[in-house]
Amino acid sequence: MSQLRLLLLSSCLFLHAAAFSQSRMRIETTASIDSVVDNVLVGQGVRIGNVKLTGLRTSLGYFASDTSIIGIKRGLLLSTGNVDSVARANISPGTSGIAADMQQKFRPDKDLARECRCRVYDQVILEFDFVPSHNTASFRYCFASEEYNEYVGSAFNDAFVFMLTGPKVKRKNMALLPGSTARVAVNSVNLRRRPELYVNNDYFLNYGLLKNIAQRPRIFFLRRWWNNLFNKKNNSPLGFYTLPGEKKKLNQALVNNVEYDGFTRVLTASAYVQPWQLYHLKMVLGDVGDAIFDSGVFLEQGSLRSEKDKTEPGFAEYRDMSRTMNWDSIFGRLKPAPITLASPVLPTATVTFGVDAYTITPIERNKLDGFARYALAHPGKLQIQGFTDNTGTRSHNYQLSLRRALTVMYYLTSRGIPRSYMQCFGDNGGNPSVKKQDEKAQANSRRVEVSFIEE
Repeated sequence: MSQLRLLLLSSCLFLHAAAFSQSRMRIETTASIDSVVDNVLVGQGVRIGNVKLTGLRTSLGYFASDTSIIGIKRGLLLSTGNVDSVARANISPGTSGIAADMQQKFRPDKDLARECRCRVYDQVILEFDFVPSHNTASFRYCFASEEYNEYVGSAFNDAFVFMLTGPKVKRKNMALLPGSTARVAVNSVNLRRRPELYVNNDYFLNYGLLKNIAQRPRIFFLRRWWNNLFNKKNNSPLGFYTLPGEKKKLNQALVNNVEYDGFTRVLTASAYVQPWQLYHLKMVLGDVGDAIFDSGVFLEQGSLRSEKDKTEPGFAEYRDMSRTMNWDSIFGRLKPAPITLASPVLPTATVTFGVDAYTITPIERNKLDGFARYALAHPGKLQIQGFTDNTGTRSHNYQLSLRRALTVMYYLTSRGIPRSYMQCFGDNGGNPSVKKQDEKAQANSRRVEVSFIEE
């Protein structure tokens, strides 16, 4: 089995290198981890802090699609491979990438290994602290894998956990099937088990792996001969052949835009929690059995929410602490002592950027360091406004200006300014200082302005 999986892997990599397709799903991996989680995943009634990603940066991305191809239009994607390989037509039965840094000593996550009762490979871990404002915490997600459908029922049972810990919650895996204590995995949701929760995207046949194919030779070289003789137009010399009849049965938008061979339907992970208490959520995804063939979890944008549920057993009313909560204290962030400056610093800062760039240069960092020291000595609300020149489209300029503003915000956060004190805005480049900008005017427009908001 392992040799066949390696043969199939090499064939899939070859096909993907030669394939080009138009996709309506887009994936972006350039934003900082804090920014992605805070601005994409977090919804109503939740505050987060101490975000950490264990694994390669390419294993986490923001995805967006024109339509609800998988039941979710936008959100976060965790993958045991490279997320950039997901948003394209499904042209082979398997893709494989690396999610863990293989140069370091491999340390499988204990929670996932305990759930799977097996060694885990290519794991990626996203974890953070959060404070719910109500007595429930929930989010929406779907699981997908390249292990479908050939390896259903095998030891290659790729899986994941959403492990919640906190007051009155010792260790709770939120990734469970509806109305069940069974965890979500390849072997628990598929064409044969819980098919109402499964969406098929597979139209490939790997030689000898599907037991329900009648009249097939059992010896490998005879299978190759058999397929060349009787199924030549659909046969691939690289280890599998396609089933056109099965492909016609699939959701064509899905098969033409997303690589994974199978998905769960959109599921909801939920748990009862105590309002205004600190909890920790750890999301762990890994390949089980070996490191071949990727799996992923799609997390819906804005779906990490906290809402009041009066049907909770023993429910008791609670008060709103949003105005009195010390967020920096509860997340363990200590404000550094103010530094007295030898020379006065104006209560504003202007940070400039290169062409189509949002990286802060060392000179601009010095400006922000001085402003941060002033802001720590004179606490107040800050407005961070990003701008661009007028050479790009409005859509591109808006995204670029917002990235610049977010980059500045997270830099100031690293200098001790609470994130709750800052508001970020982008601009579409529609208000340049002059209608036809010369080179100097364009350079001045590529900036971020930080200023205090008058109460």
